[in-house]
Amino acid sequence: FSSSTEQFHDWDLGCHFARAFFYWLHETGQLEQYLKNVREKGYELSVLEETVSKSYGRINIGLSKFIKKNCYAGAYLKDGQQTEDKARKKQAFLKALELKPDYQAARLELAGCYYRSKDYEKCRENLEQIFDDPESIEYRRAASLMANTYYNEKDYPKALEYYNKAWEYSDYYEYKYRVAYQIGNCHYYLKDPEGAKQWYEKFLDCKWEQESMKASADYARKYVGRTDTAIDAKQGKCEKDTKSGN
Repeated sequence: FSSSTEQFHDWDLGCHFARAFFYWLHETGQLEQYLKNVREKGYELSVLEETVSKSYGRINIGLSKFIKKNCYAGAYLKDGQQTEDKARKKQAFLKALELKPDYQAARLELAGCYYRSKDYEKCRENLEQIFDDPESIEYRRAASLMANTYYNEKDYPKALEYYNKAWEYSDYYEYKYRVAYQIGNCHYYLKDPEGAKQWYEKFLDCKWEQESMKASADYARKYVGRTDTAIDAKQGKCEKDTKSGN
């Protein structure tokens, strides 16, 4: 930790340290007070010492421990997300979880690795740990990915169960129409034409991607408008790509 603003700006790791520093202040409940103090008194080290009621030395010790515990795992997560090498990607997420076992973002990424390699059992094992926390910000993505594993295995009742969970958490999800479309597909395969019609209508009511979902939207319109002929055309429609797990 340096008291020199000029040294900080010249430091290659400055932006990464700044994120960790403000994360530390937030987690210790002192971020708002610190921001208030620096507006009134400036950015001198003494302002930080006054805010957290600790000396420079104790701040360094506390911040170092915090970074090792909470930020190293994030670095491995970022490495895993950026590499294209499948083995390195998986190892990075495993390392992140070794450092922080409850790191749900890394858990979800690891589940995605297993999903893409079609190891659905291991994928589901990891996702189950996310479902233990219904308040998790990863819950919707986990539910959608879990549904995809069952959908790909043609277990439509289980797929529908988890797509419905994903829908419950999709109020502010930009691509919620994808979830609605998959729910409609599940109802179709479960021989529930009314359920399929209801969800295809919800899909059409959403703002879907004109290009990537055009064939699906055309099919949904046909199904909603002419159920008898659309059922025969089911095999020709374009479904959501569940290979990516998104």
